[in-house]
Amino acid sequence: MFGESGGHMAATTVLGQRTKTRLAGRNSADYGYPILLSNLVAQLDGAPCVARGAVNNAGNVARTKGMLRRAFETQLDGAGFSFVEILTMCPTGWFIETEKAPDYLEDNLASVHVTGVLKDTPAPTTQGPGK
Repeated sequence: MFGESGGHMAATTVLGQRTKTRLAGRNSADYGYPILLSNLVAQLDGAPCVARGAVNNAGNVARTKGMLRRAFETQLDGAGFSFVEILTMCPTGWFIETEKAPDYLEDNLASVHVTGVLKDTPAPTTQGPGK
């Protein structure tokens, strides 16, 4: 599990995003580019279920809930480990008004950390003799 709180710059902070520890915003020359965690994990053979959701509106909450359900199903099937990244809001850490947070997430974070199912490989079926 990866999490960041307190409004500090993290590995996933997008370019230009202001944080409490980088008031001018992240720039690639000094801090590199944001790490797209789900994209990296989706390349691993042992990860059959990888998704990135968001919780900035009712539709995204419902889709993210489905991603979590699918991740648990994959785990229970013994197909490998699952990874679900969830974009959440932090208006105080973003220095914006609370009511602007859902749109900020959509426009600034989800445009880089694109939401959706990145990988969903069905569990392999084992067939015994004569089946």
